Amino acid sequence: MRALHLFIAALLAVAVVTVPIGATTTVTAPTSQGHVVPPSDAAPQVDGGAALEGPVEVLALAEGVENRSTTTETTLDVGPAVSVDANASSHELLTRHAIARVRNADDPDAALVDELSRLEAQADTLGRSQRAALGAFSASETDSRTTLRRLIRIDRTARALDDRRTSVAAAARARDADVPTERSEMLRRELAIYTGPVRARLAAALRGEAPPTRAFLSTTPRGVTLATVTESGYVRETYRGELRRIGETSLNRTAAQEVVARAYPSVWAARRAVTTQQAGASEVRVTYDGGDLATTIGSGNARVFQDVHRQSLGVAGTDTTAINTRDGLQMIVNRSYAGGPMRVRVQTVDGAPVNASVTVGPEGGDSAPVGRTGPDGEQWTLTPAERFTVVAIRGQSVVFITMGPVETPQPAEG
Repeated sequence: MRALHLFIAALLAVAVVTVPIGATTTVTAPTSQGHVVPPSDAAPQVDGGAALEGPVEVLALAEGVENRSTTTETTLDVGPAVSVDANASSHELLTRHAIARVRNADDPDAALVDELSRLEAQADTLGRSQRAALGAFSASETDSRTTLRRLIRIDRTARALDDRRTSVAAAARARDADVPTERSEMLRRELAIYTGPVRARLAAALRGEAPPTRAFLSTTPRGVTLATVTESGYVRETYRGELRRIGETSLNRTAAQEVVARAYPSVWAARRAVTTQQAGASEVRVTYDGGDLATTIGSGNARVFQDVHRQSLGVAGTDTTAINTRDGLQMIVNRSYAGGPMRVRVQTVDGAPVNASVTVGPEGGDSAPVGRTGPDGEQWTLTPAERFTVVAIRGQSVVFITMGPVETPQPAEG
């Protein structure tokens, strides 16, 4: 493939681009330019919902600091999968022991407090583990596959600890103990920082329970973005630890919703249902036609520090188009921002769809296959963080386009 790119560059005087599987780029973010929120017990606020206008705002990592980004593919890997499963079995055993301690305690209230204290300490350990993983990747001390495996393991551990939290609380209630609801809820939200739908999908791919999954990974020492395109659409999760500020009191429902309305005006204008929960940090989930946004807001600074997006590909902001025609093939690329979805369409000059192989790679570097366009002539993948080249090949015919990502539509700060 390298030889092919050199041939193309010599012939048409352009370079090749895209982030290949497993390769990374280290860049300084330009100076211009959580997690899964569980369903609330409270009834959502339901609105009419206008049509979505403009691109959906997405939380991006800190600007003006060095970050590292890559696109990689996660597939069945027996060794790490066995390790994850063994870890899950260990947590199940520990949960049974914790339940037994509460059930058999002379003072179930004190026993529950002890269990919550243990879980809080383990949540702190998870925080240190995640910061270590992000820092190591940002400093180029580890590769993308190692980092993703560490994040998957942290995700699985956080989910297991949250299951233990609900189990010991249920055991305490069965003994007529008083469950400190706010403390338990704040622990749940702490653990939710280390989970997300992209991590869950990667874990399933690692175990062979989901197809190979191509994911975008970008980190700073205190933040991480993960994104992927699945059968049902685009999924993205971002956490920014430097924005997390938890005050002594929670934002009220109205204040939390006002933060989201200011930060995500496109989503808010198109909202159909809004659900809000408060306990230390506030969680606001907004549903709109074609998507869902879940945010977590710090009560100490009224800033979103974590968001999760699920979008149908039709509303994912791929309006920027590049077209090239060569060797009887026409390629149309609808790209978006770094880590955002990208549609590649290959057709004849008469508009008939073409089943072609597609590669993406960094400008001047090696490319990696991302799939085939198939009978409909289309392939969805992820937009790299730097200038890249998309190449489509059918037989001896080759067409390609070099371009860069568009600016990320970030939430408003004020």
